[in-house]
Amino acid sequence: MTTNTWRDISTAPRDGTHLWLFGPEGQYEGYWEYSEWSPIRLSSHGCGCCGRGDDPPTHWQPLPAAPDTTQTGGMSSVSPKPQGVEGGE
Repeated sequence: MTTNTWRDISTAPRDGTHLWLFGPEGQYEGYWEYSEWSPIRLSSHGCGCCGRGDDPPTHWQPLPAAPDTTQTGGMSSVSPKPQGVEGGE
C-alpha cells in the first residue's frame, strides 16, 4: 500500500494512531480521540484549534516514516522537529 495516497476518512484507524489529515481547514497531523478528530499541528497556521467540530477532515494518510539517522549522508544531525514548528529550534 502506498503511503502517500489520500484515503476516505471513513477508513481511518480510530485507535489513537497519529495520521496526516486533510479537510476544509487544510492539512494537519491528528488522531481520533473519544468521538472526534484531534489536531496536533496545522500546516496552514499552526494554531492547533482547527480540525474539530463543524469542519472535520475528509481524507487521511499515514505519516511518513522518520528519516534514517544511522546514515546521515553528510548531514551532521537530524532535528527531531522542523524549524518553525512549536517545540522546534
